[in-house]
Amino acid sequence: MRTSTSSAYIAALLLCVGTAAGHGLLVDPKPSWVNPNGDLTAYCDLLDGPNLLPGGPYNLGPEDNANMFAKNFKASPYMSLRDFVNKNSATCGACGLTTMVG
Repeated sequence: MRTSTSSAYIAALLLCVGTAAGHGLLVDPKPSWVNPNGDLTAYCDLLDGPNLLPGGPYNLGPEDNANMFAKNFKASPYMSLRDFVNKNSATCGACGLTTMVG
């Protein structure tokens, strides 16, 4: 009986996995890309954390880096993450790699 219960559990789990959608790309609504033939997974810009929010290392593990960013961001003059990105990003524009049309 234990084998059939395990098999049923695995089958139910696999059915749930099949319903996941939307990994990494915008699909609904379909976007209009600035460069539709370019790399749609590229970054529109990079921000240099140690120069923009100095105060500690950013070359540790992901959790340490996130904690360092949060600590230094709270001590910064920026009121929001949007404010931080808008003041330090020259290439992203209002919609990154997509146009304003949608």
